[in-house]
Amino acid sequence: DDFSGVQILDVSNPELPLYLGSRQTSDRSLGVTIVGTTAYVAATRGLEIIDVSNPSATPLIGSYDTPWRANSVFVVDPIAYVADFDSGLQIIDISDTPGFVRHTRRSTRGDRCGQHSVCS
Repeated sequence: DDFSGVQILDVSNPELPLYLGSRQTSDRSLGVTIVGTTAYVAATRGLEIIDVSNPSATPLIGSYDTPWRANSVFVVDPIAYVADFDSGLQIIDISDTPGFVRHTRRSTRGDRCGQHSVCS
């Protein structure tokens, strides 16, 4: 939730969401993608990967510092695509958590704040 990390809610009843837990991130949380019981968080300092299988205990699985400020993240296993403000698109292999490997960086014009597409 921007300055407070990641908030975990039960929204099975959209009219009465229930707070289940939270996880403080290293800095501002700007975007999140959930895959199964794992949260991939775009934080100001980079990508943070959090186990959310138990909302009352949410350990950090790993993190990857990006060159600038991660704004959003999209995951197609085993790759995380991170829009990293002025440094462009970061393509990160997340298959060996926590030993991440950045495959490549794609420079883009202007700020990258959350566009994504999947083509197959």
